[in-house]
Amino acid sequence: MNSGLLSTVVQVAMELMDSDSDEEYDDLVTAIAMKSARLDRNRMPRYCEDVVDRYFGFEFKRMFRLSRETFGDLVARYQTSSFFPDSPGGRPRISANKTCLVVLSYLGSQSSMYSLAKRFDISESSVRTCIERVLNFLLSISEEVISWPDSREQERIKTGFLLRSEGKGPRNTIGCVDGCHIEIKKPEESPHSYFNRKKFPSVVLQGICNDRNKFIDVLIGFPGSAHDARVLREGPFFEVLLSQNMQQPHLLVWQVLHPQMHLLVYDH
Repeated sequence: MNSGLLSTVVQVAMELMDSDSDEEYDDLVTAIAMKSARLDRNRMPRYCEDVVDRYFGFEFKRMFRLSRETFGDLVARYQTSSFFPDSPGGRPRISANKTCLVVLSYLGSQSSMYSLAKRFDISESSVRTCIERVLNFLLSISEEVISWPDSREQERIKTGFLLRSEGKGPRNTIGCVDGCHIEIKKPEESPHSYFNRKKFPSVVLQGICNDRNKFIDVLIGFPGSAHDARVLREGPFFEVLLSQNMQQPHLLVWQVLHPQMHLLVYDH
């Protein structure tokens, strides 16, 4: 039995011996039940060690949306960053490995903080802290990880796209453009502008990926009612394309974004 619960039971038993009231007896029994409910949250003390570590590679990626190799890189970088806290006195810190697993579970499965707290055997406030720290860490390295390719990398990407299309795709392709809607709660300010054509509030994410499906540019924040053409036209990437003397690379797009722009081609 849990030591905390045991001490409560002993205390209640001693009080019962001094009480002749049925009403007091019922109140004390209720107190035991409430104490037990607080202590027994069906946590999984060794979920990371006994469950996650035994996942096959495809199971791990399905659960956490990253390969084990990429996850290992993420943990290593986070652990050496200023966002990973020093060990506080008295309370052992949550490992970088568990912290990243918590955050990936939250982002990838939309699990509640309560369910994650039970699964990883930590408090709900710790779940929230893990999320804040890792997200701030990811924001701090976002420009380093998501960056526009230099001329040498552009040539490699062009070759990569041609190989993927077995030589049938357009030449000089350095990226594929598409967008998606990220559902949000209805904002108080200008709420109607955030409702998209599918009738739910969202913000638009525009992404450009290379031949390896890696993001090389991301833009997010336009309200859900904004058309893809407007997002591209008013975003910073459009200005870069017009201002730089590029050798007419093509960007594959899934919708007609700007028919007059020679840097874009429409892909069926």
